[in-house]
Amino acid sequence: MKRCLALVLCFGLLAACLAGCSAFEALASLKDDNKTSSSRGDTLPLGSEMPVPDLTEPETPLLTYDSVYEVISEDKDTAEEFYFLHVPQLTGDEPDIPYVNERIMEEFGAIAQETLDAANKSLDTGCYMVSWENYIYDNFYFSLVLSKYYDGDSTYHAVYNLNAWTGQLLSDDELLAEYGLTMQEFYDVLTELVANTYQENWWDESFNDSPEMRESYERLYEWSISAENIQNYHGIYFREDGTLMVIVDIGALAGAGSYEHVLEVPHP
Repeated sequence: MKRCLALVLCFGLLAACLAGCSAFEALASLKDDNKTSSSRGDTLPLGSEMPVPDLTEPETPLLTYDSVYEVISEDKDTAEEFYFLHVPQLTGDEPDIPYVNERIMEEFGAIAQETLDAANKSLDTGCYMVSWENYIYDNFYFSLVLSKYYDGDSTYHAVYNLNAWTGQLLSDDELLAEYGLTMQEFYDVLTELVANTYQENWWDESFNDSPEMRESYERLYEWSISAENIQNYHGIYFREDGTLMVIVDIGALAGAGSYEHVLEVPHP
């Protein structure tokens, strides 16, 4: 009887030991899991808050290259002429955009539509091309440059410079300040630029032997560099690389007497 009782007590002690080991292993395993979770960042220190991801998109300008669309887009080939007629508009109704769109339609849209209608009737308006170019400099200066071309190599331009972030028109003074020029300094630079361009285009040594041609040359030269002409330039704008361009009339000894030129303004 005593032996049976001893055996029962031994088995009881062994079961208790085994149960204790299992509990200890379970506790150790739980601690290891917590360490692993912490190393993965699955748990946070007590009292901390889960960080909120920044889902806001980066800010973009109001006016981009995608802001320009065409309301007239026609390439028409007839027996008399090939017509290239493309008139742009800007998306949006911010400050000055509706005004720019209206001016574009008045100055370029009307003649493009008139030319297209005339071409469909085998008539000719003298205008064979309306085109545009778009430049954005420094993610701020948005420029739309339009041109219309007529028979006899006459070309007419218009420039619209806007703040790409607000849609407001920019003054020429603002562009010149960015380029490092005052308006008077710009006039001086432009006068020299026009003088050099005129001389390169038209001077000929034979004029020394022809008083009549020399007189015509000098008369158009003086007109080209006159304050009246220089101060009535047709516009300035930046290209993507920051080059400042100017559109100005320069006298011509042949043809219409003067033509609009697009020139690069030397950097001060």
